[in-house]
Amino acid sequence: MGVTYDPTVDVLYIELSDAAQVHGEAAEGDEATVLHYDENERVVAIEVLGASERIARDRLQQVNLHVYADQRHASTA
Repeated sequence: MGVTYDPTVDVLYIELSDAAQVHGEAAEGDEATVLHYDENERVVAIEVLGASERIARDRLQQVNLHVYADQRHASTA
C-alpha cells in the first residue's frame, strides 16, 4: 500500500490494498479519477490524472509513501 506521484505523467496513485487489480473505471462524474477494483469489486487503488490541477505541484513532489503490510518498512521522500 502507498501513495506515489509521477511528475512525468502528472498522476497521483493511491494504493489501498495489495490485492490484484482486475479492472479500473473512471469515477462517476469525474473522468480524471480512476478507481481500480479487485475480483470482489472492492476499490484497491485510486489514480488521479492531472493531479497538479487539483493539488499544488510542490506538495505533490513531496508525496512518496509506502506502507508495508508487516509494518517493518516505511519510507517517505
